[in-house]
Amino acid sequence: MTPTETKYKSRLIARINSIKDKHVLDEVNRLLEVAIEETAFRVTPEQRQEVEEARSQLAKGEGISSDEADGEIEKWLLK
Repeated sequence: MTPTETKYKSRLIARINSIKDKHVLDEVNRLLEVAIEETAFRVTPEQRQEVEEARSQLAKGEGISSDEADGEIEKWLLK
């Protein structure tokens, strides 16, 4: 993080700390949650389709455990 970003975050934190109105705090919280949700789960239509296909496969019992997947990855990395 750059010094400018650190200073900016510090000013934002100070402003949030000075807010007394619960409604304003609720709105700030809502905006922060929306920003986090939007950046954390932005996927392309193709990626969304792949996720849905994977969920469908798991629902049909066509998946493998994390331990099995880790084992397969380990074998692949050792080649």
